[in-house]
Amino acid sequence: MSVQDEHAYLSSLVANITTRLRVLEASGSSIGSACASNGGVTRPPPSTQLEFPKSLRAYDAYLQATLNPFLEAADALGGQATELGGVVKEAWEAQRDFLVMATAVKAPANDTQIISKLAPAQAAIKTAQKMIQRNEFENHAKAVAEGMQALTWVVVRPAPCDYIENFIGAADFWGNKVRIQHKKTAPEHVTFVDAYKKLVVELMGYVKECHLTGVGWNPQGVDIDTYTPGSSSASSSSSSPSSSSASPSLPPSSSTTAAAATPAAVVQPAGGGRAGLLSQLGKGLSITSGLKKVSKDQQTWRPEFNKSAAAATPAPSSSSFSSTSSTPSFSCKAAQKKPPSSSYDSSQLRWNVQHYTDPSVQPPPISIEDKKQSVYIYNCGACVIDVKGKGKSVIMDGCKKTQVVVDEMLSSLEVVNCQGVKVQVRQHVPTVAIDKTDGIIVVLSKDGLGTSFLTSKSSEMNIQYPKNEEGELVETPIPEQWQHSLEGEWPKLKVKNEVSSLYTH
Repeated sequence: MSVQDEHAYLSSLVANITTRLRVLEASGSSIGSACASNGGVTRPPPSTQLEFPKSLRAYDAYLQATLNPFLEAADALGGQATELGGVVKEAWEAQRDFLVMATAVKAPANDTQIISKLAPAQAAIKTAQKMIQRNEFENHAKAVAEGMQALTWVVVRPAPCDYIENFIGAADFWGNKVRIQHKKTAPEHVTFVDAYKKLVVELMGYVKECHLTGVGWNPQGVDIDTYTPGSSSASSSSSSPSSSSASPSLPPSSSTTAAAATPAAVVQPAGGGRAGLLSQLGKGLSITSGLKKVSKDQQTWRPEFNKSAAAATPAPSSSSFSSTSSTPSFSCKAAQKKPPSSSYDSSQLRWNVQHYTDPSVQPPPISIEDKKQSVYIYNCGACVIDVKGKGKSVIMDGCKKTQVVVDEMLSSLEVVNCQGVKVQVRQHVPTVAIDKTDGIIVVLSKDGLGTSFLTSKSSEMNIQYPKNEEGELVETPIPEQWQHSLEGEWPKLKVKNEVSSLYTH
């Protein structure tokens, strides 16, 4: 570096430091006057004193975008719709109060403590259920009552989004009745149910964004039993809460705390304040002459020179390779084979059939009694699962050589990550979705020939259907090889998709 470059560098450095010192002096004088007027208690500037929790900011934005339009649609419709709008507003505000509490308290030891804090939301749900009457708003009230139950996602771990999705379908079941009845005659009814559906759907989006695996609690908060709304004791200045949960009394932000602490942390040079500092900088590059040289064995950030790390992890001896201790910790425990189970989860309206991998143990038949119920089949082997009744959907996940027989589903039948499976539909299923599956046969009845298929990353897919009144089956493959080309006039080209000639013979 030349003398001119060195001088320019030092000049810019001095100018930068002088500017920062002026900022610190101004900050120190304003805070000092605030201390004098408040009995010596230092407070951050009001404009930066509080930092609103991110999860609550997101919730307020969600309410602004969804709840307000729904309330407007309810008021425009009038009648009992206005009353339903009031109950919905009360329930969603109660949800906000719960989330505020979550930012101030530690994770409760059991769900009973959480449920006790859900009393306002549960009261609103009961009010909505009581409003179901035999009148023109019957389906409206049923849709609202079903969707409001999604607010109880706060007790679900680790997948609250799946829980909310169940009530979206349940509410939309009644909403579709409103759409069919008033689509051409009274569109304001359709606007009401559409706005309510958006409210519940966007709730799932909010939960996915801020509470993906469950409610975010404050690890440094108070016990839930000692919490009172609006209490300032919930905030803790000893350590900041987690990113997904902050205290409702809003502790000072990191930037504000640093600004408040800076005047006290500034050490005046021995040479007399700013003049002493500038005299030290005037030494140029010789200012570093007094620094102590650090040898490599003192550079503890280097693994090879970190003595404590070397002592903690000694080199293995030749005999240790045959001992048990040389085995990695993740392979010490053998994978445990889970017992087969077939159960019904009333909170999620779902049947769970899992781990039937032994052909000698067959699962019992499943009888669906409610259209809202779904079936989830996971990690099953060579077994036959019989699903009787009319339900919402069936999902097969991670199964091998499994056979599933269903009567009728309102939504879909999904097959994911399976091998060599067979699905038979006795009546009708609107959609069959196949993803990451190698080897599947779908057997349709005469009434189910209108089924549509969605496939991705799958192979060896075949459909069997009756070709005559005697029920004789014929099999046809689902194409897995396609030919793509660009067509049209440049520059407005489109991709043309055609089934490979392999399937045209």
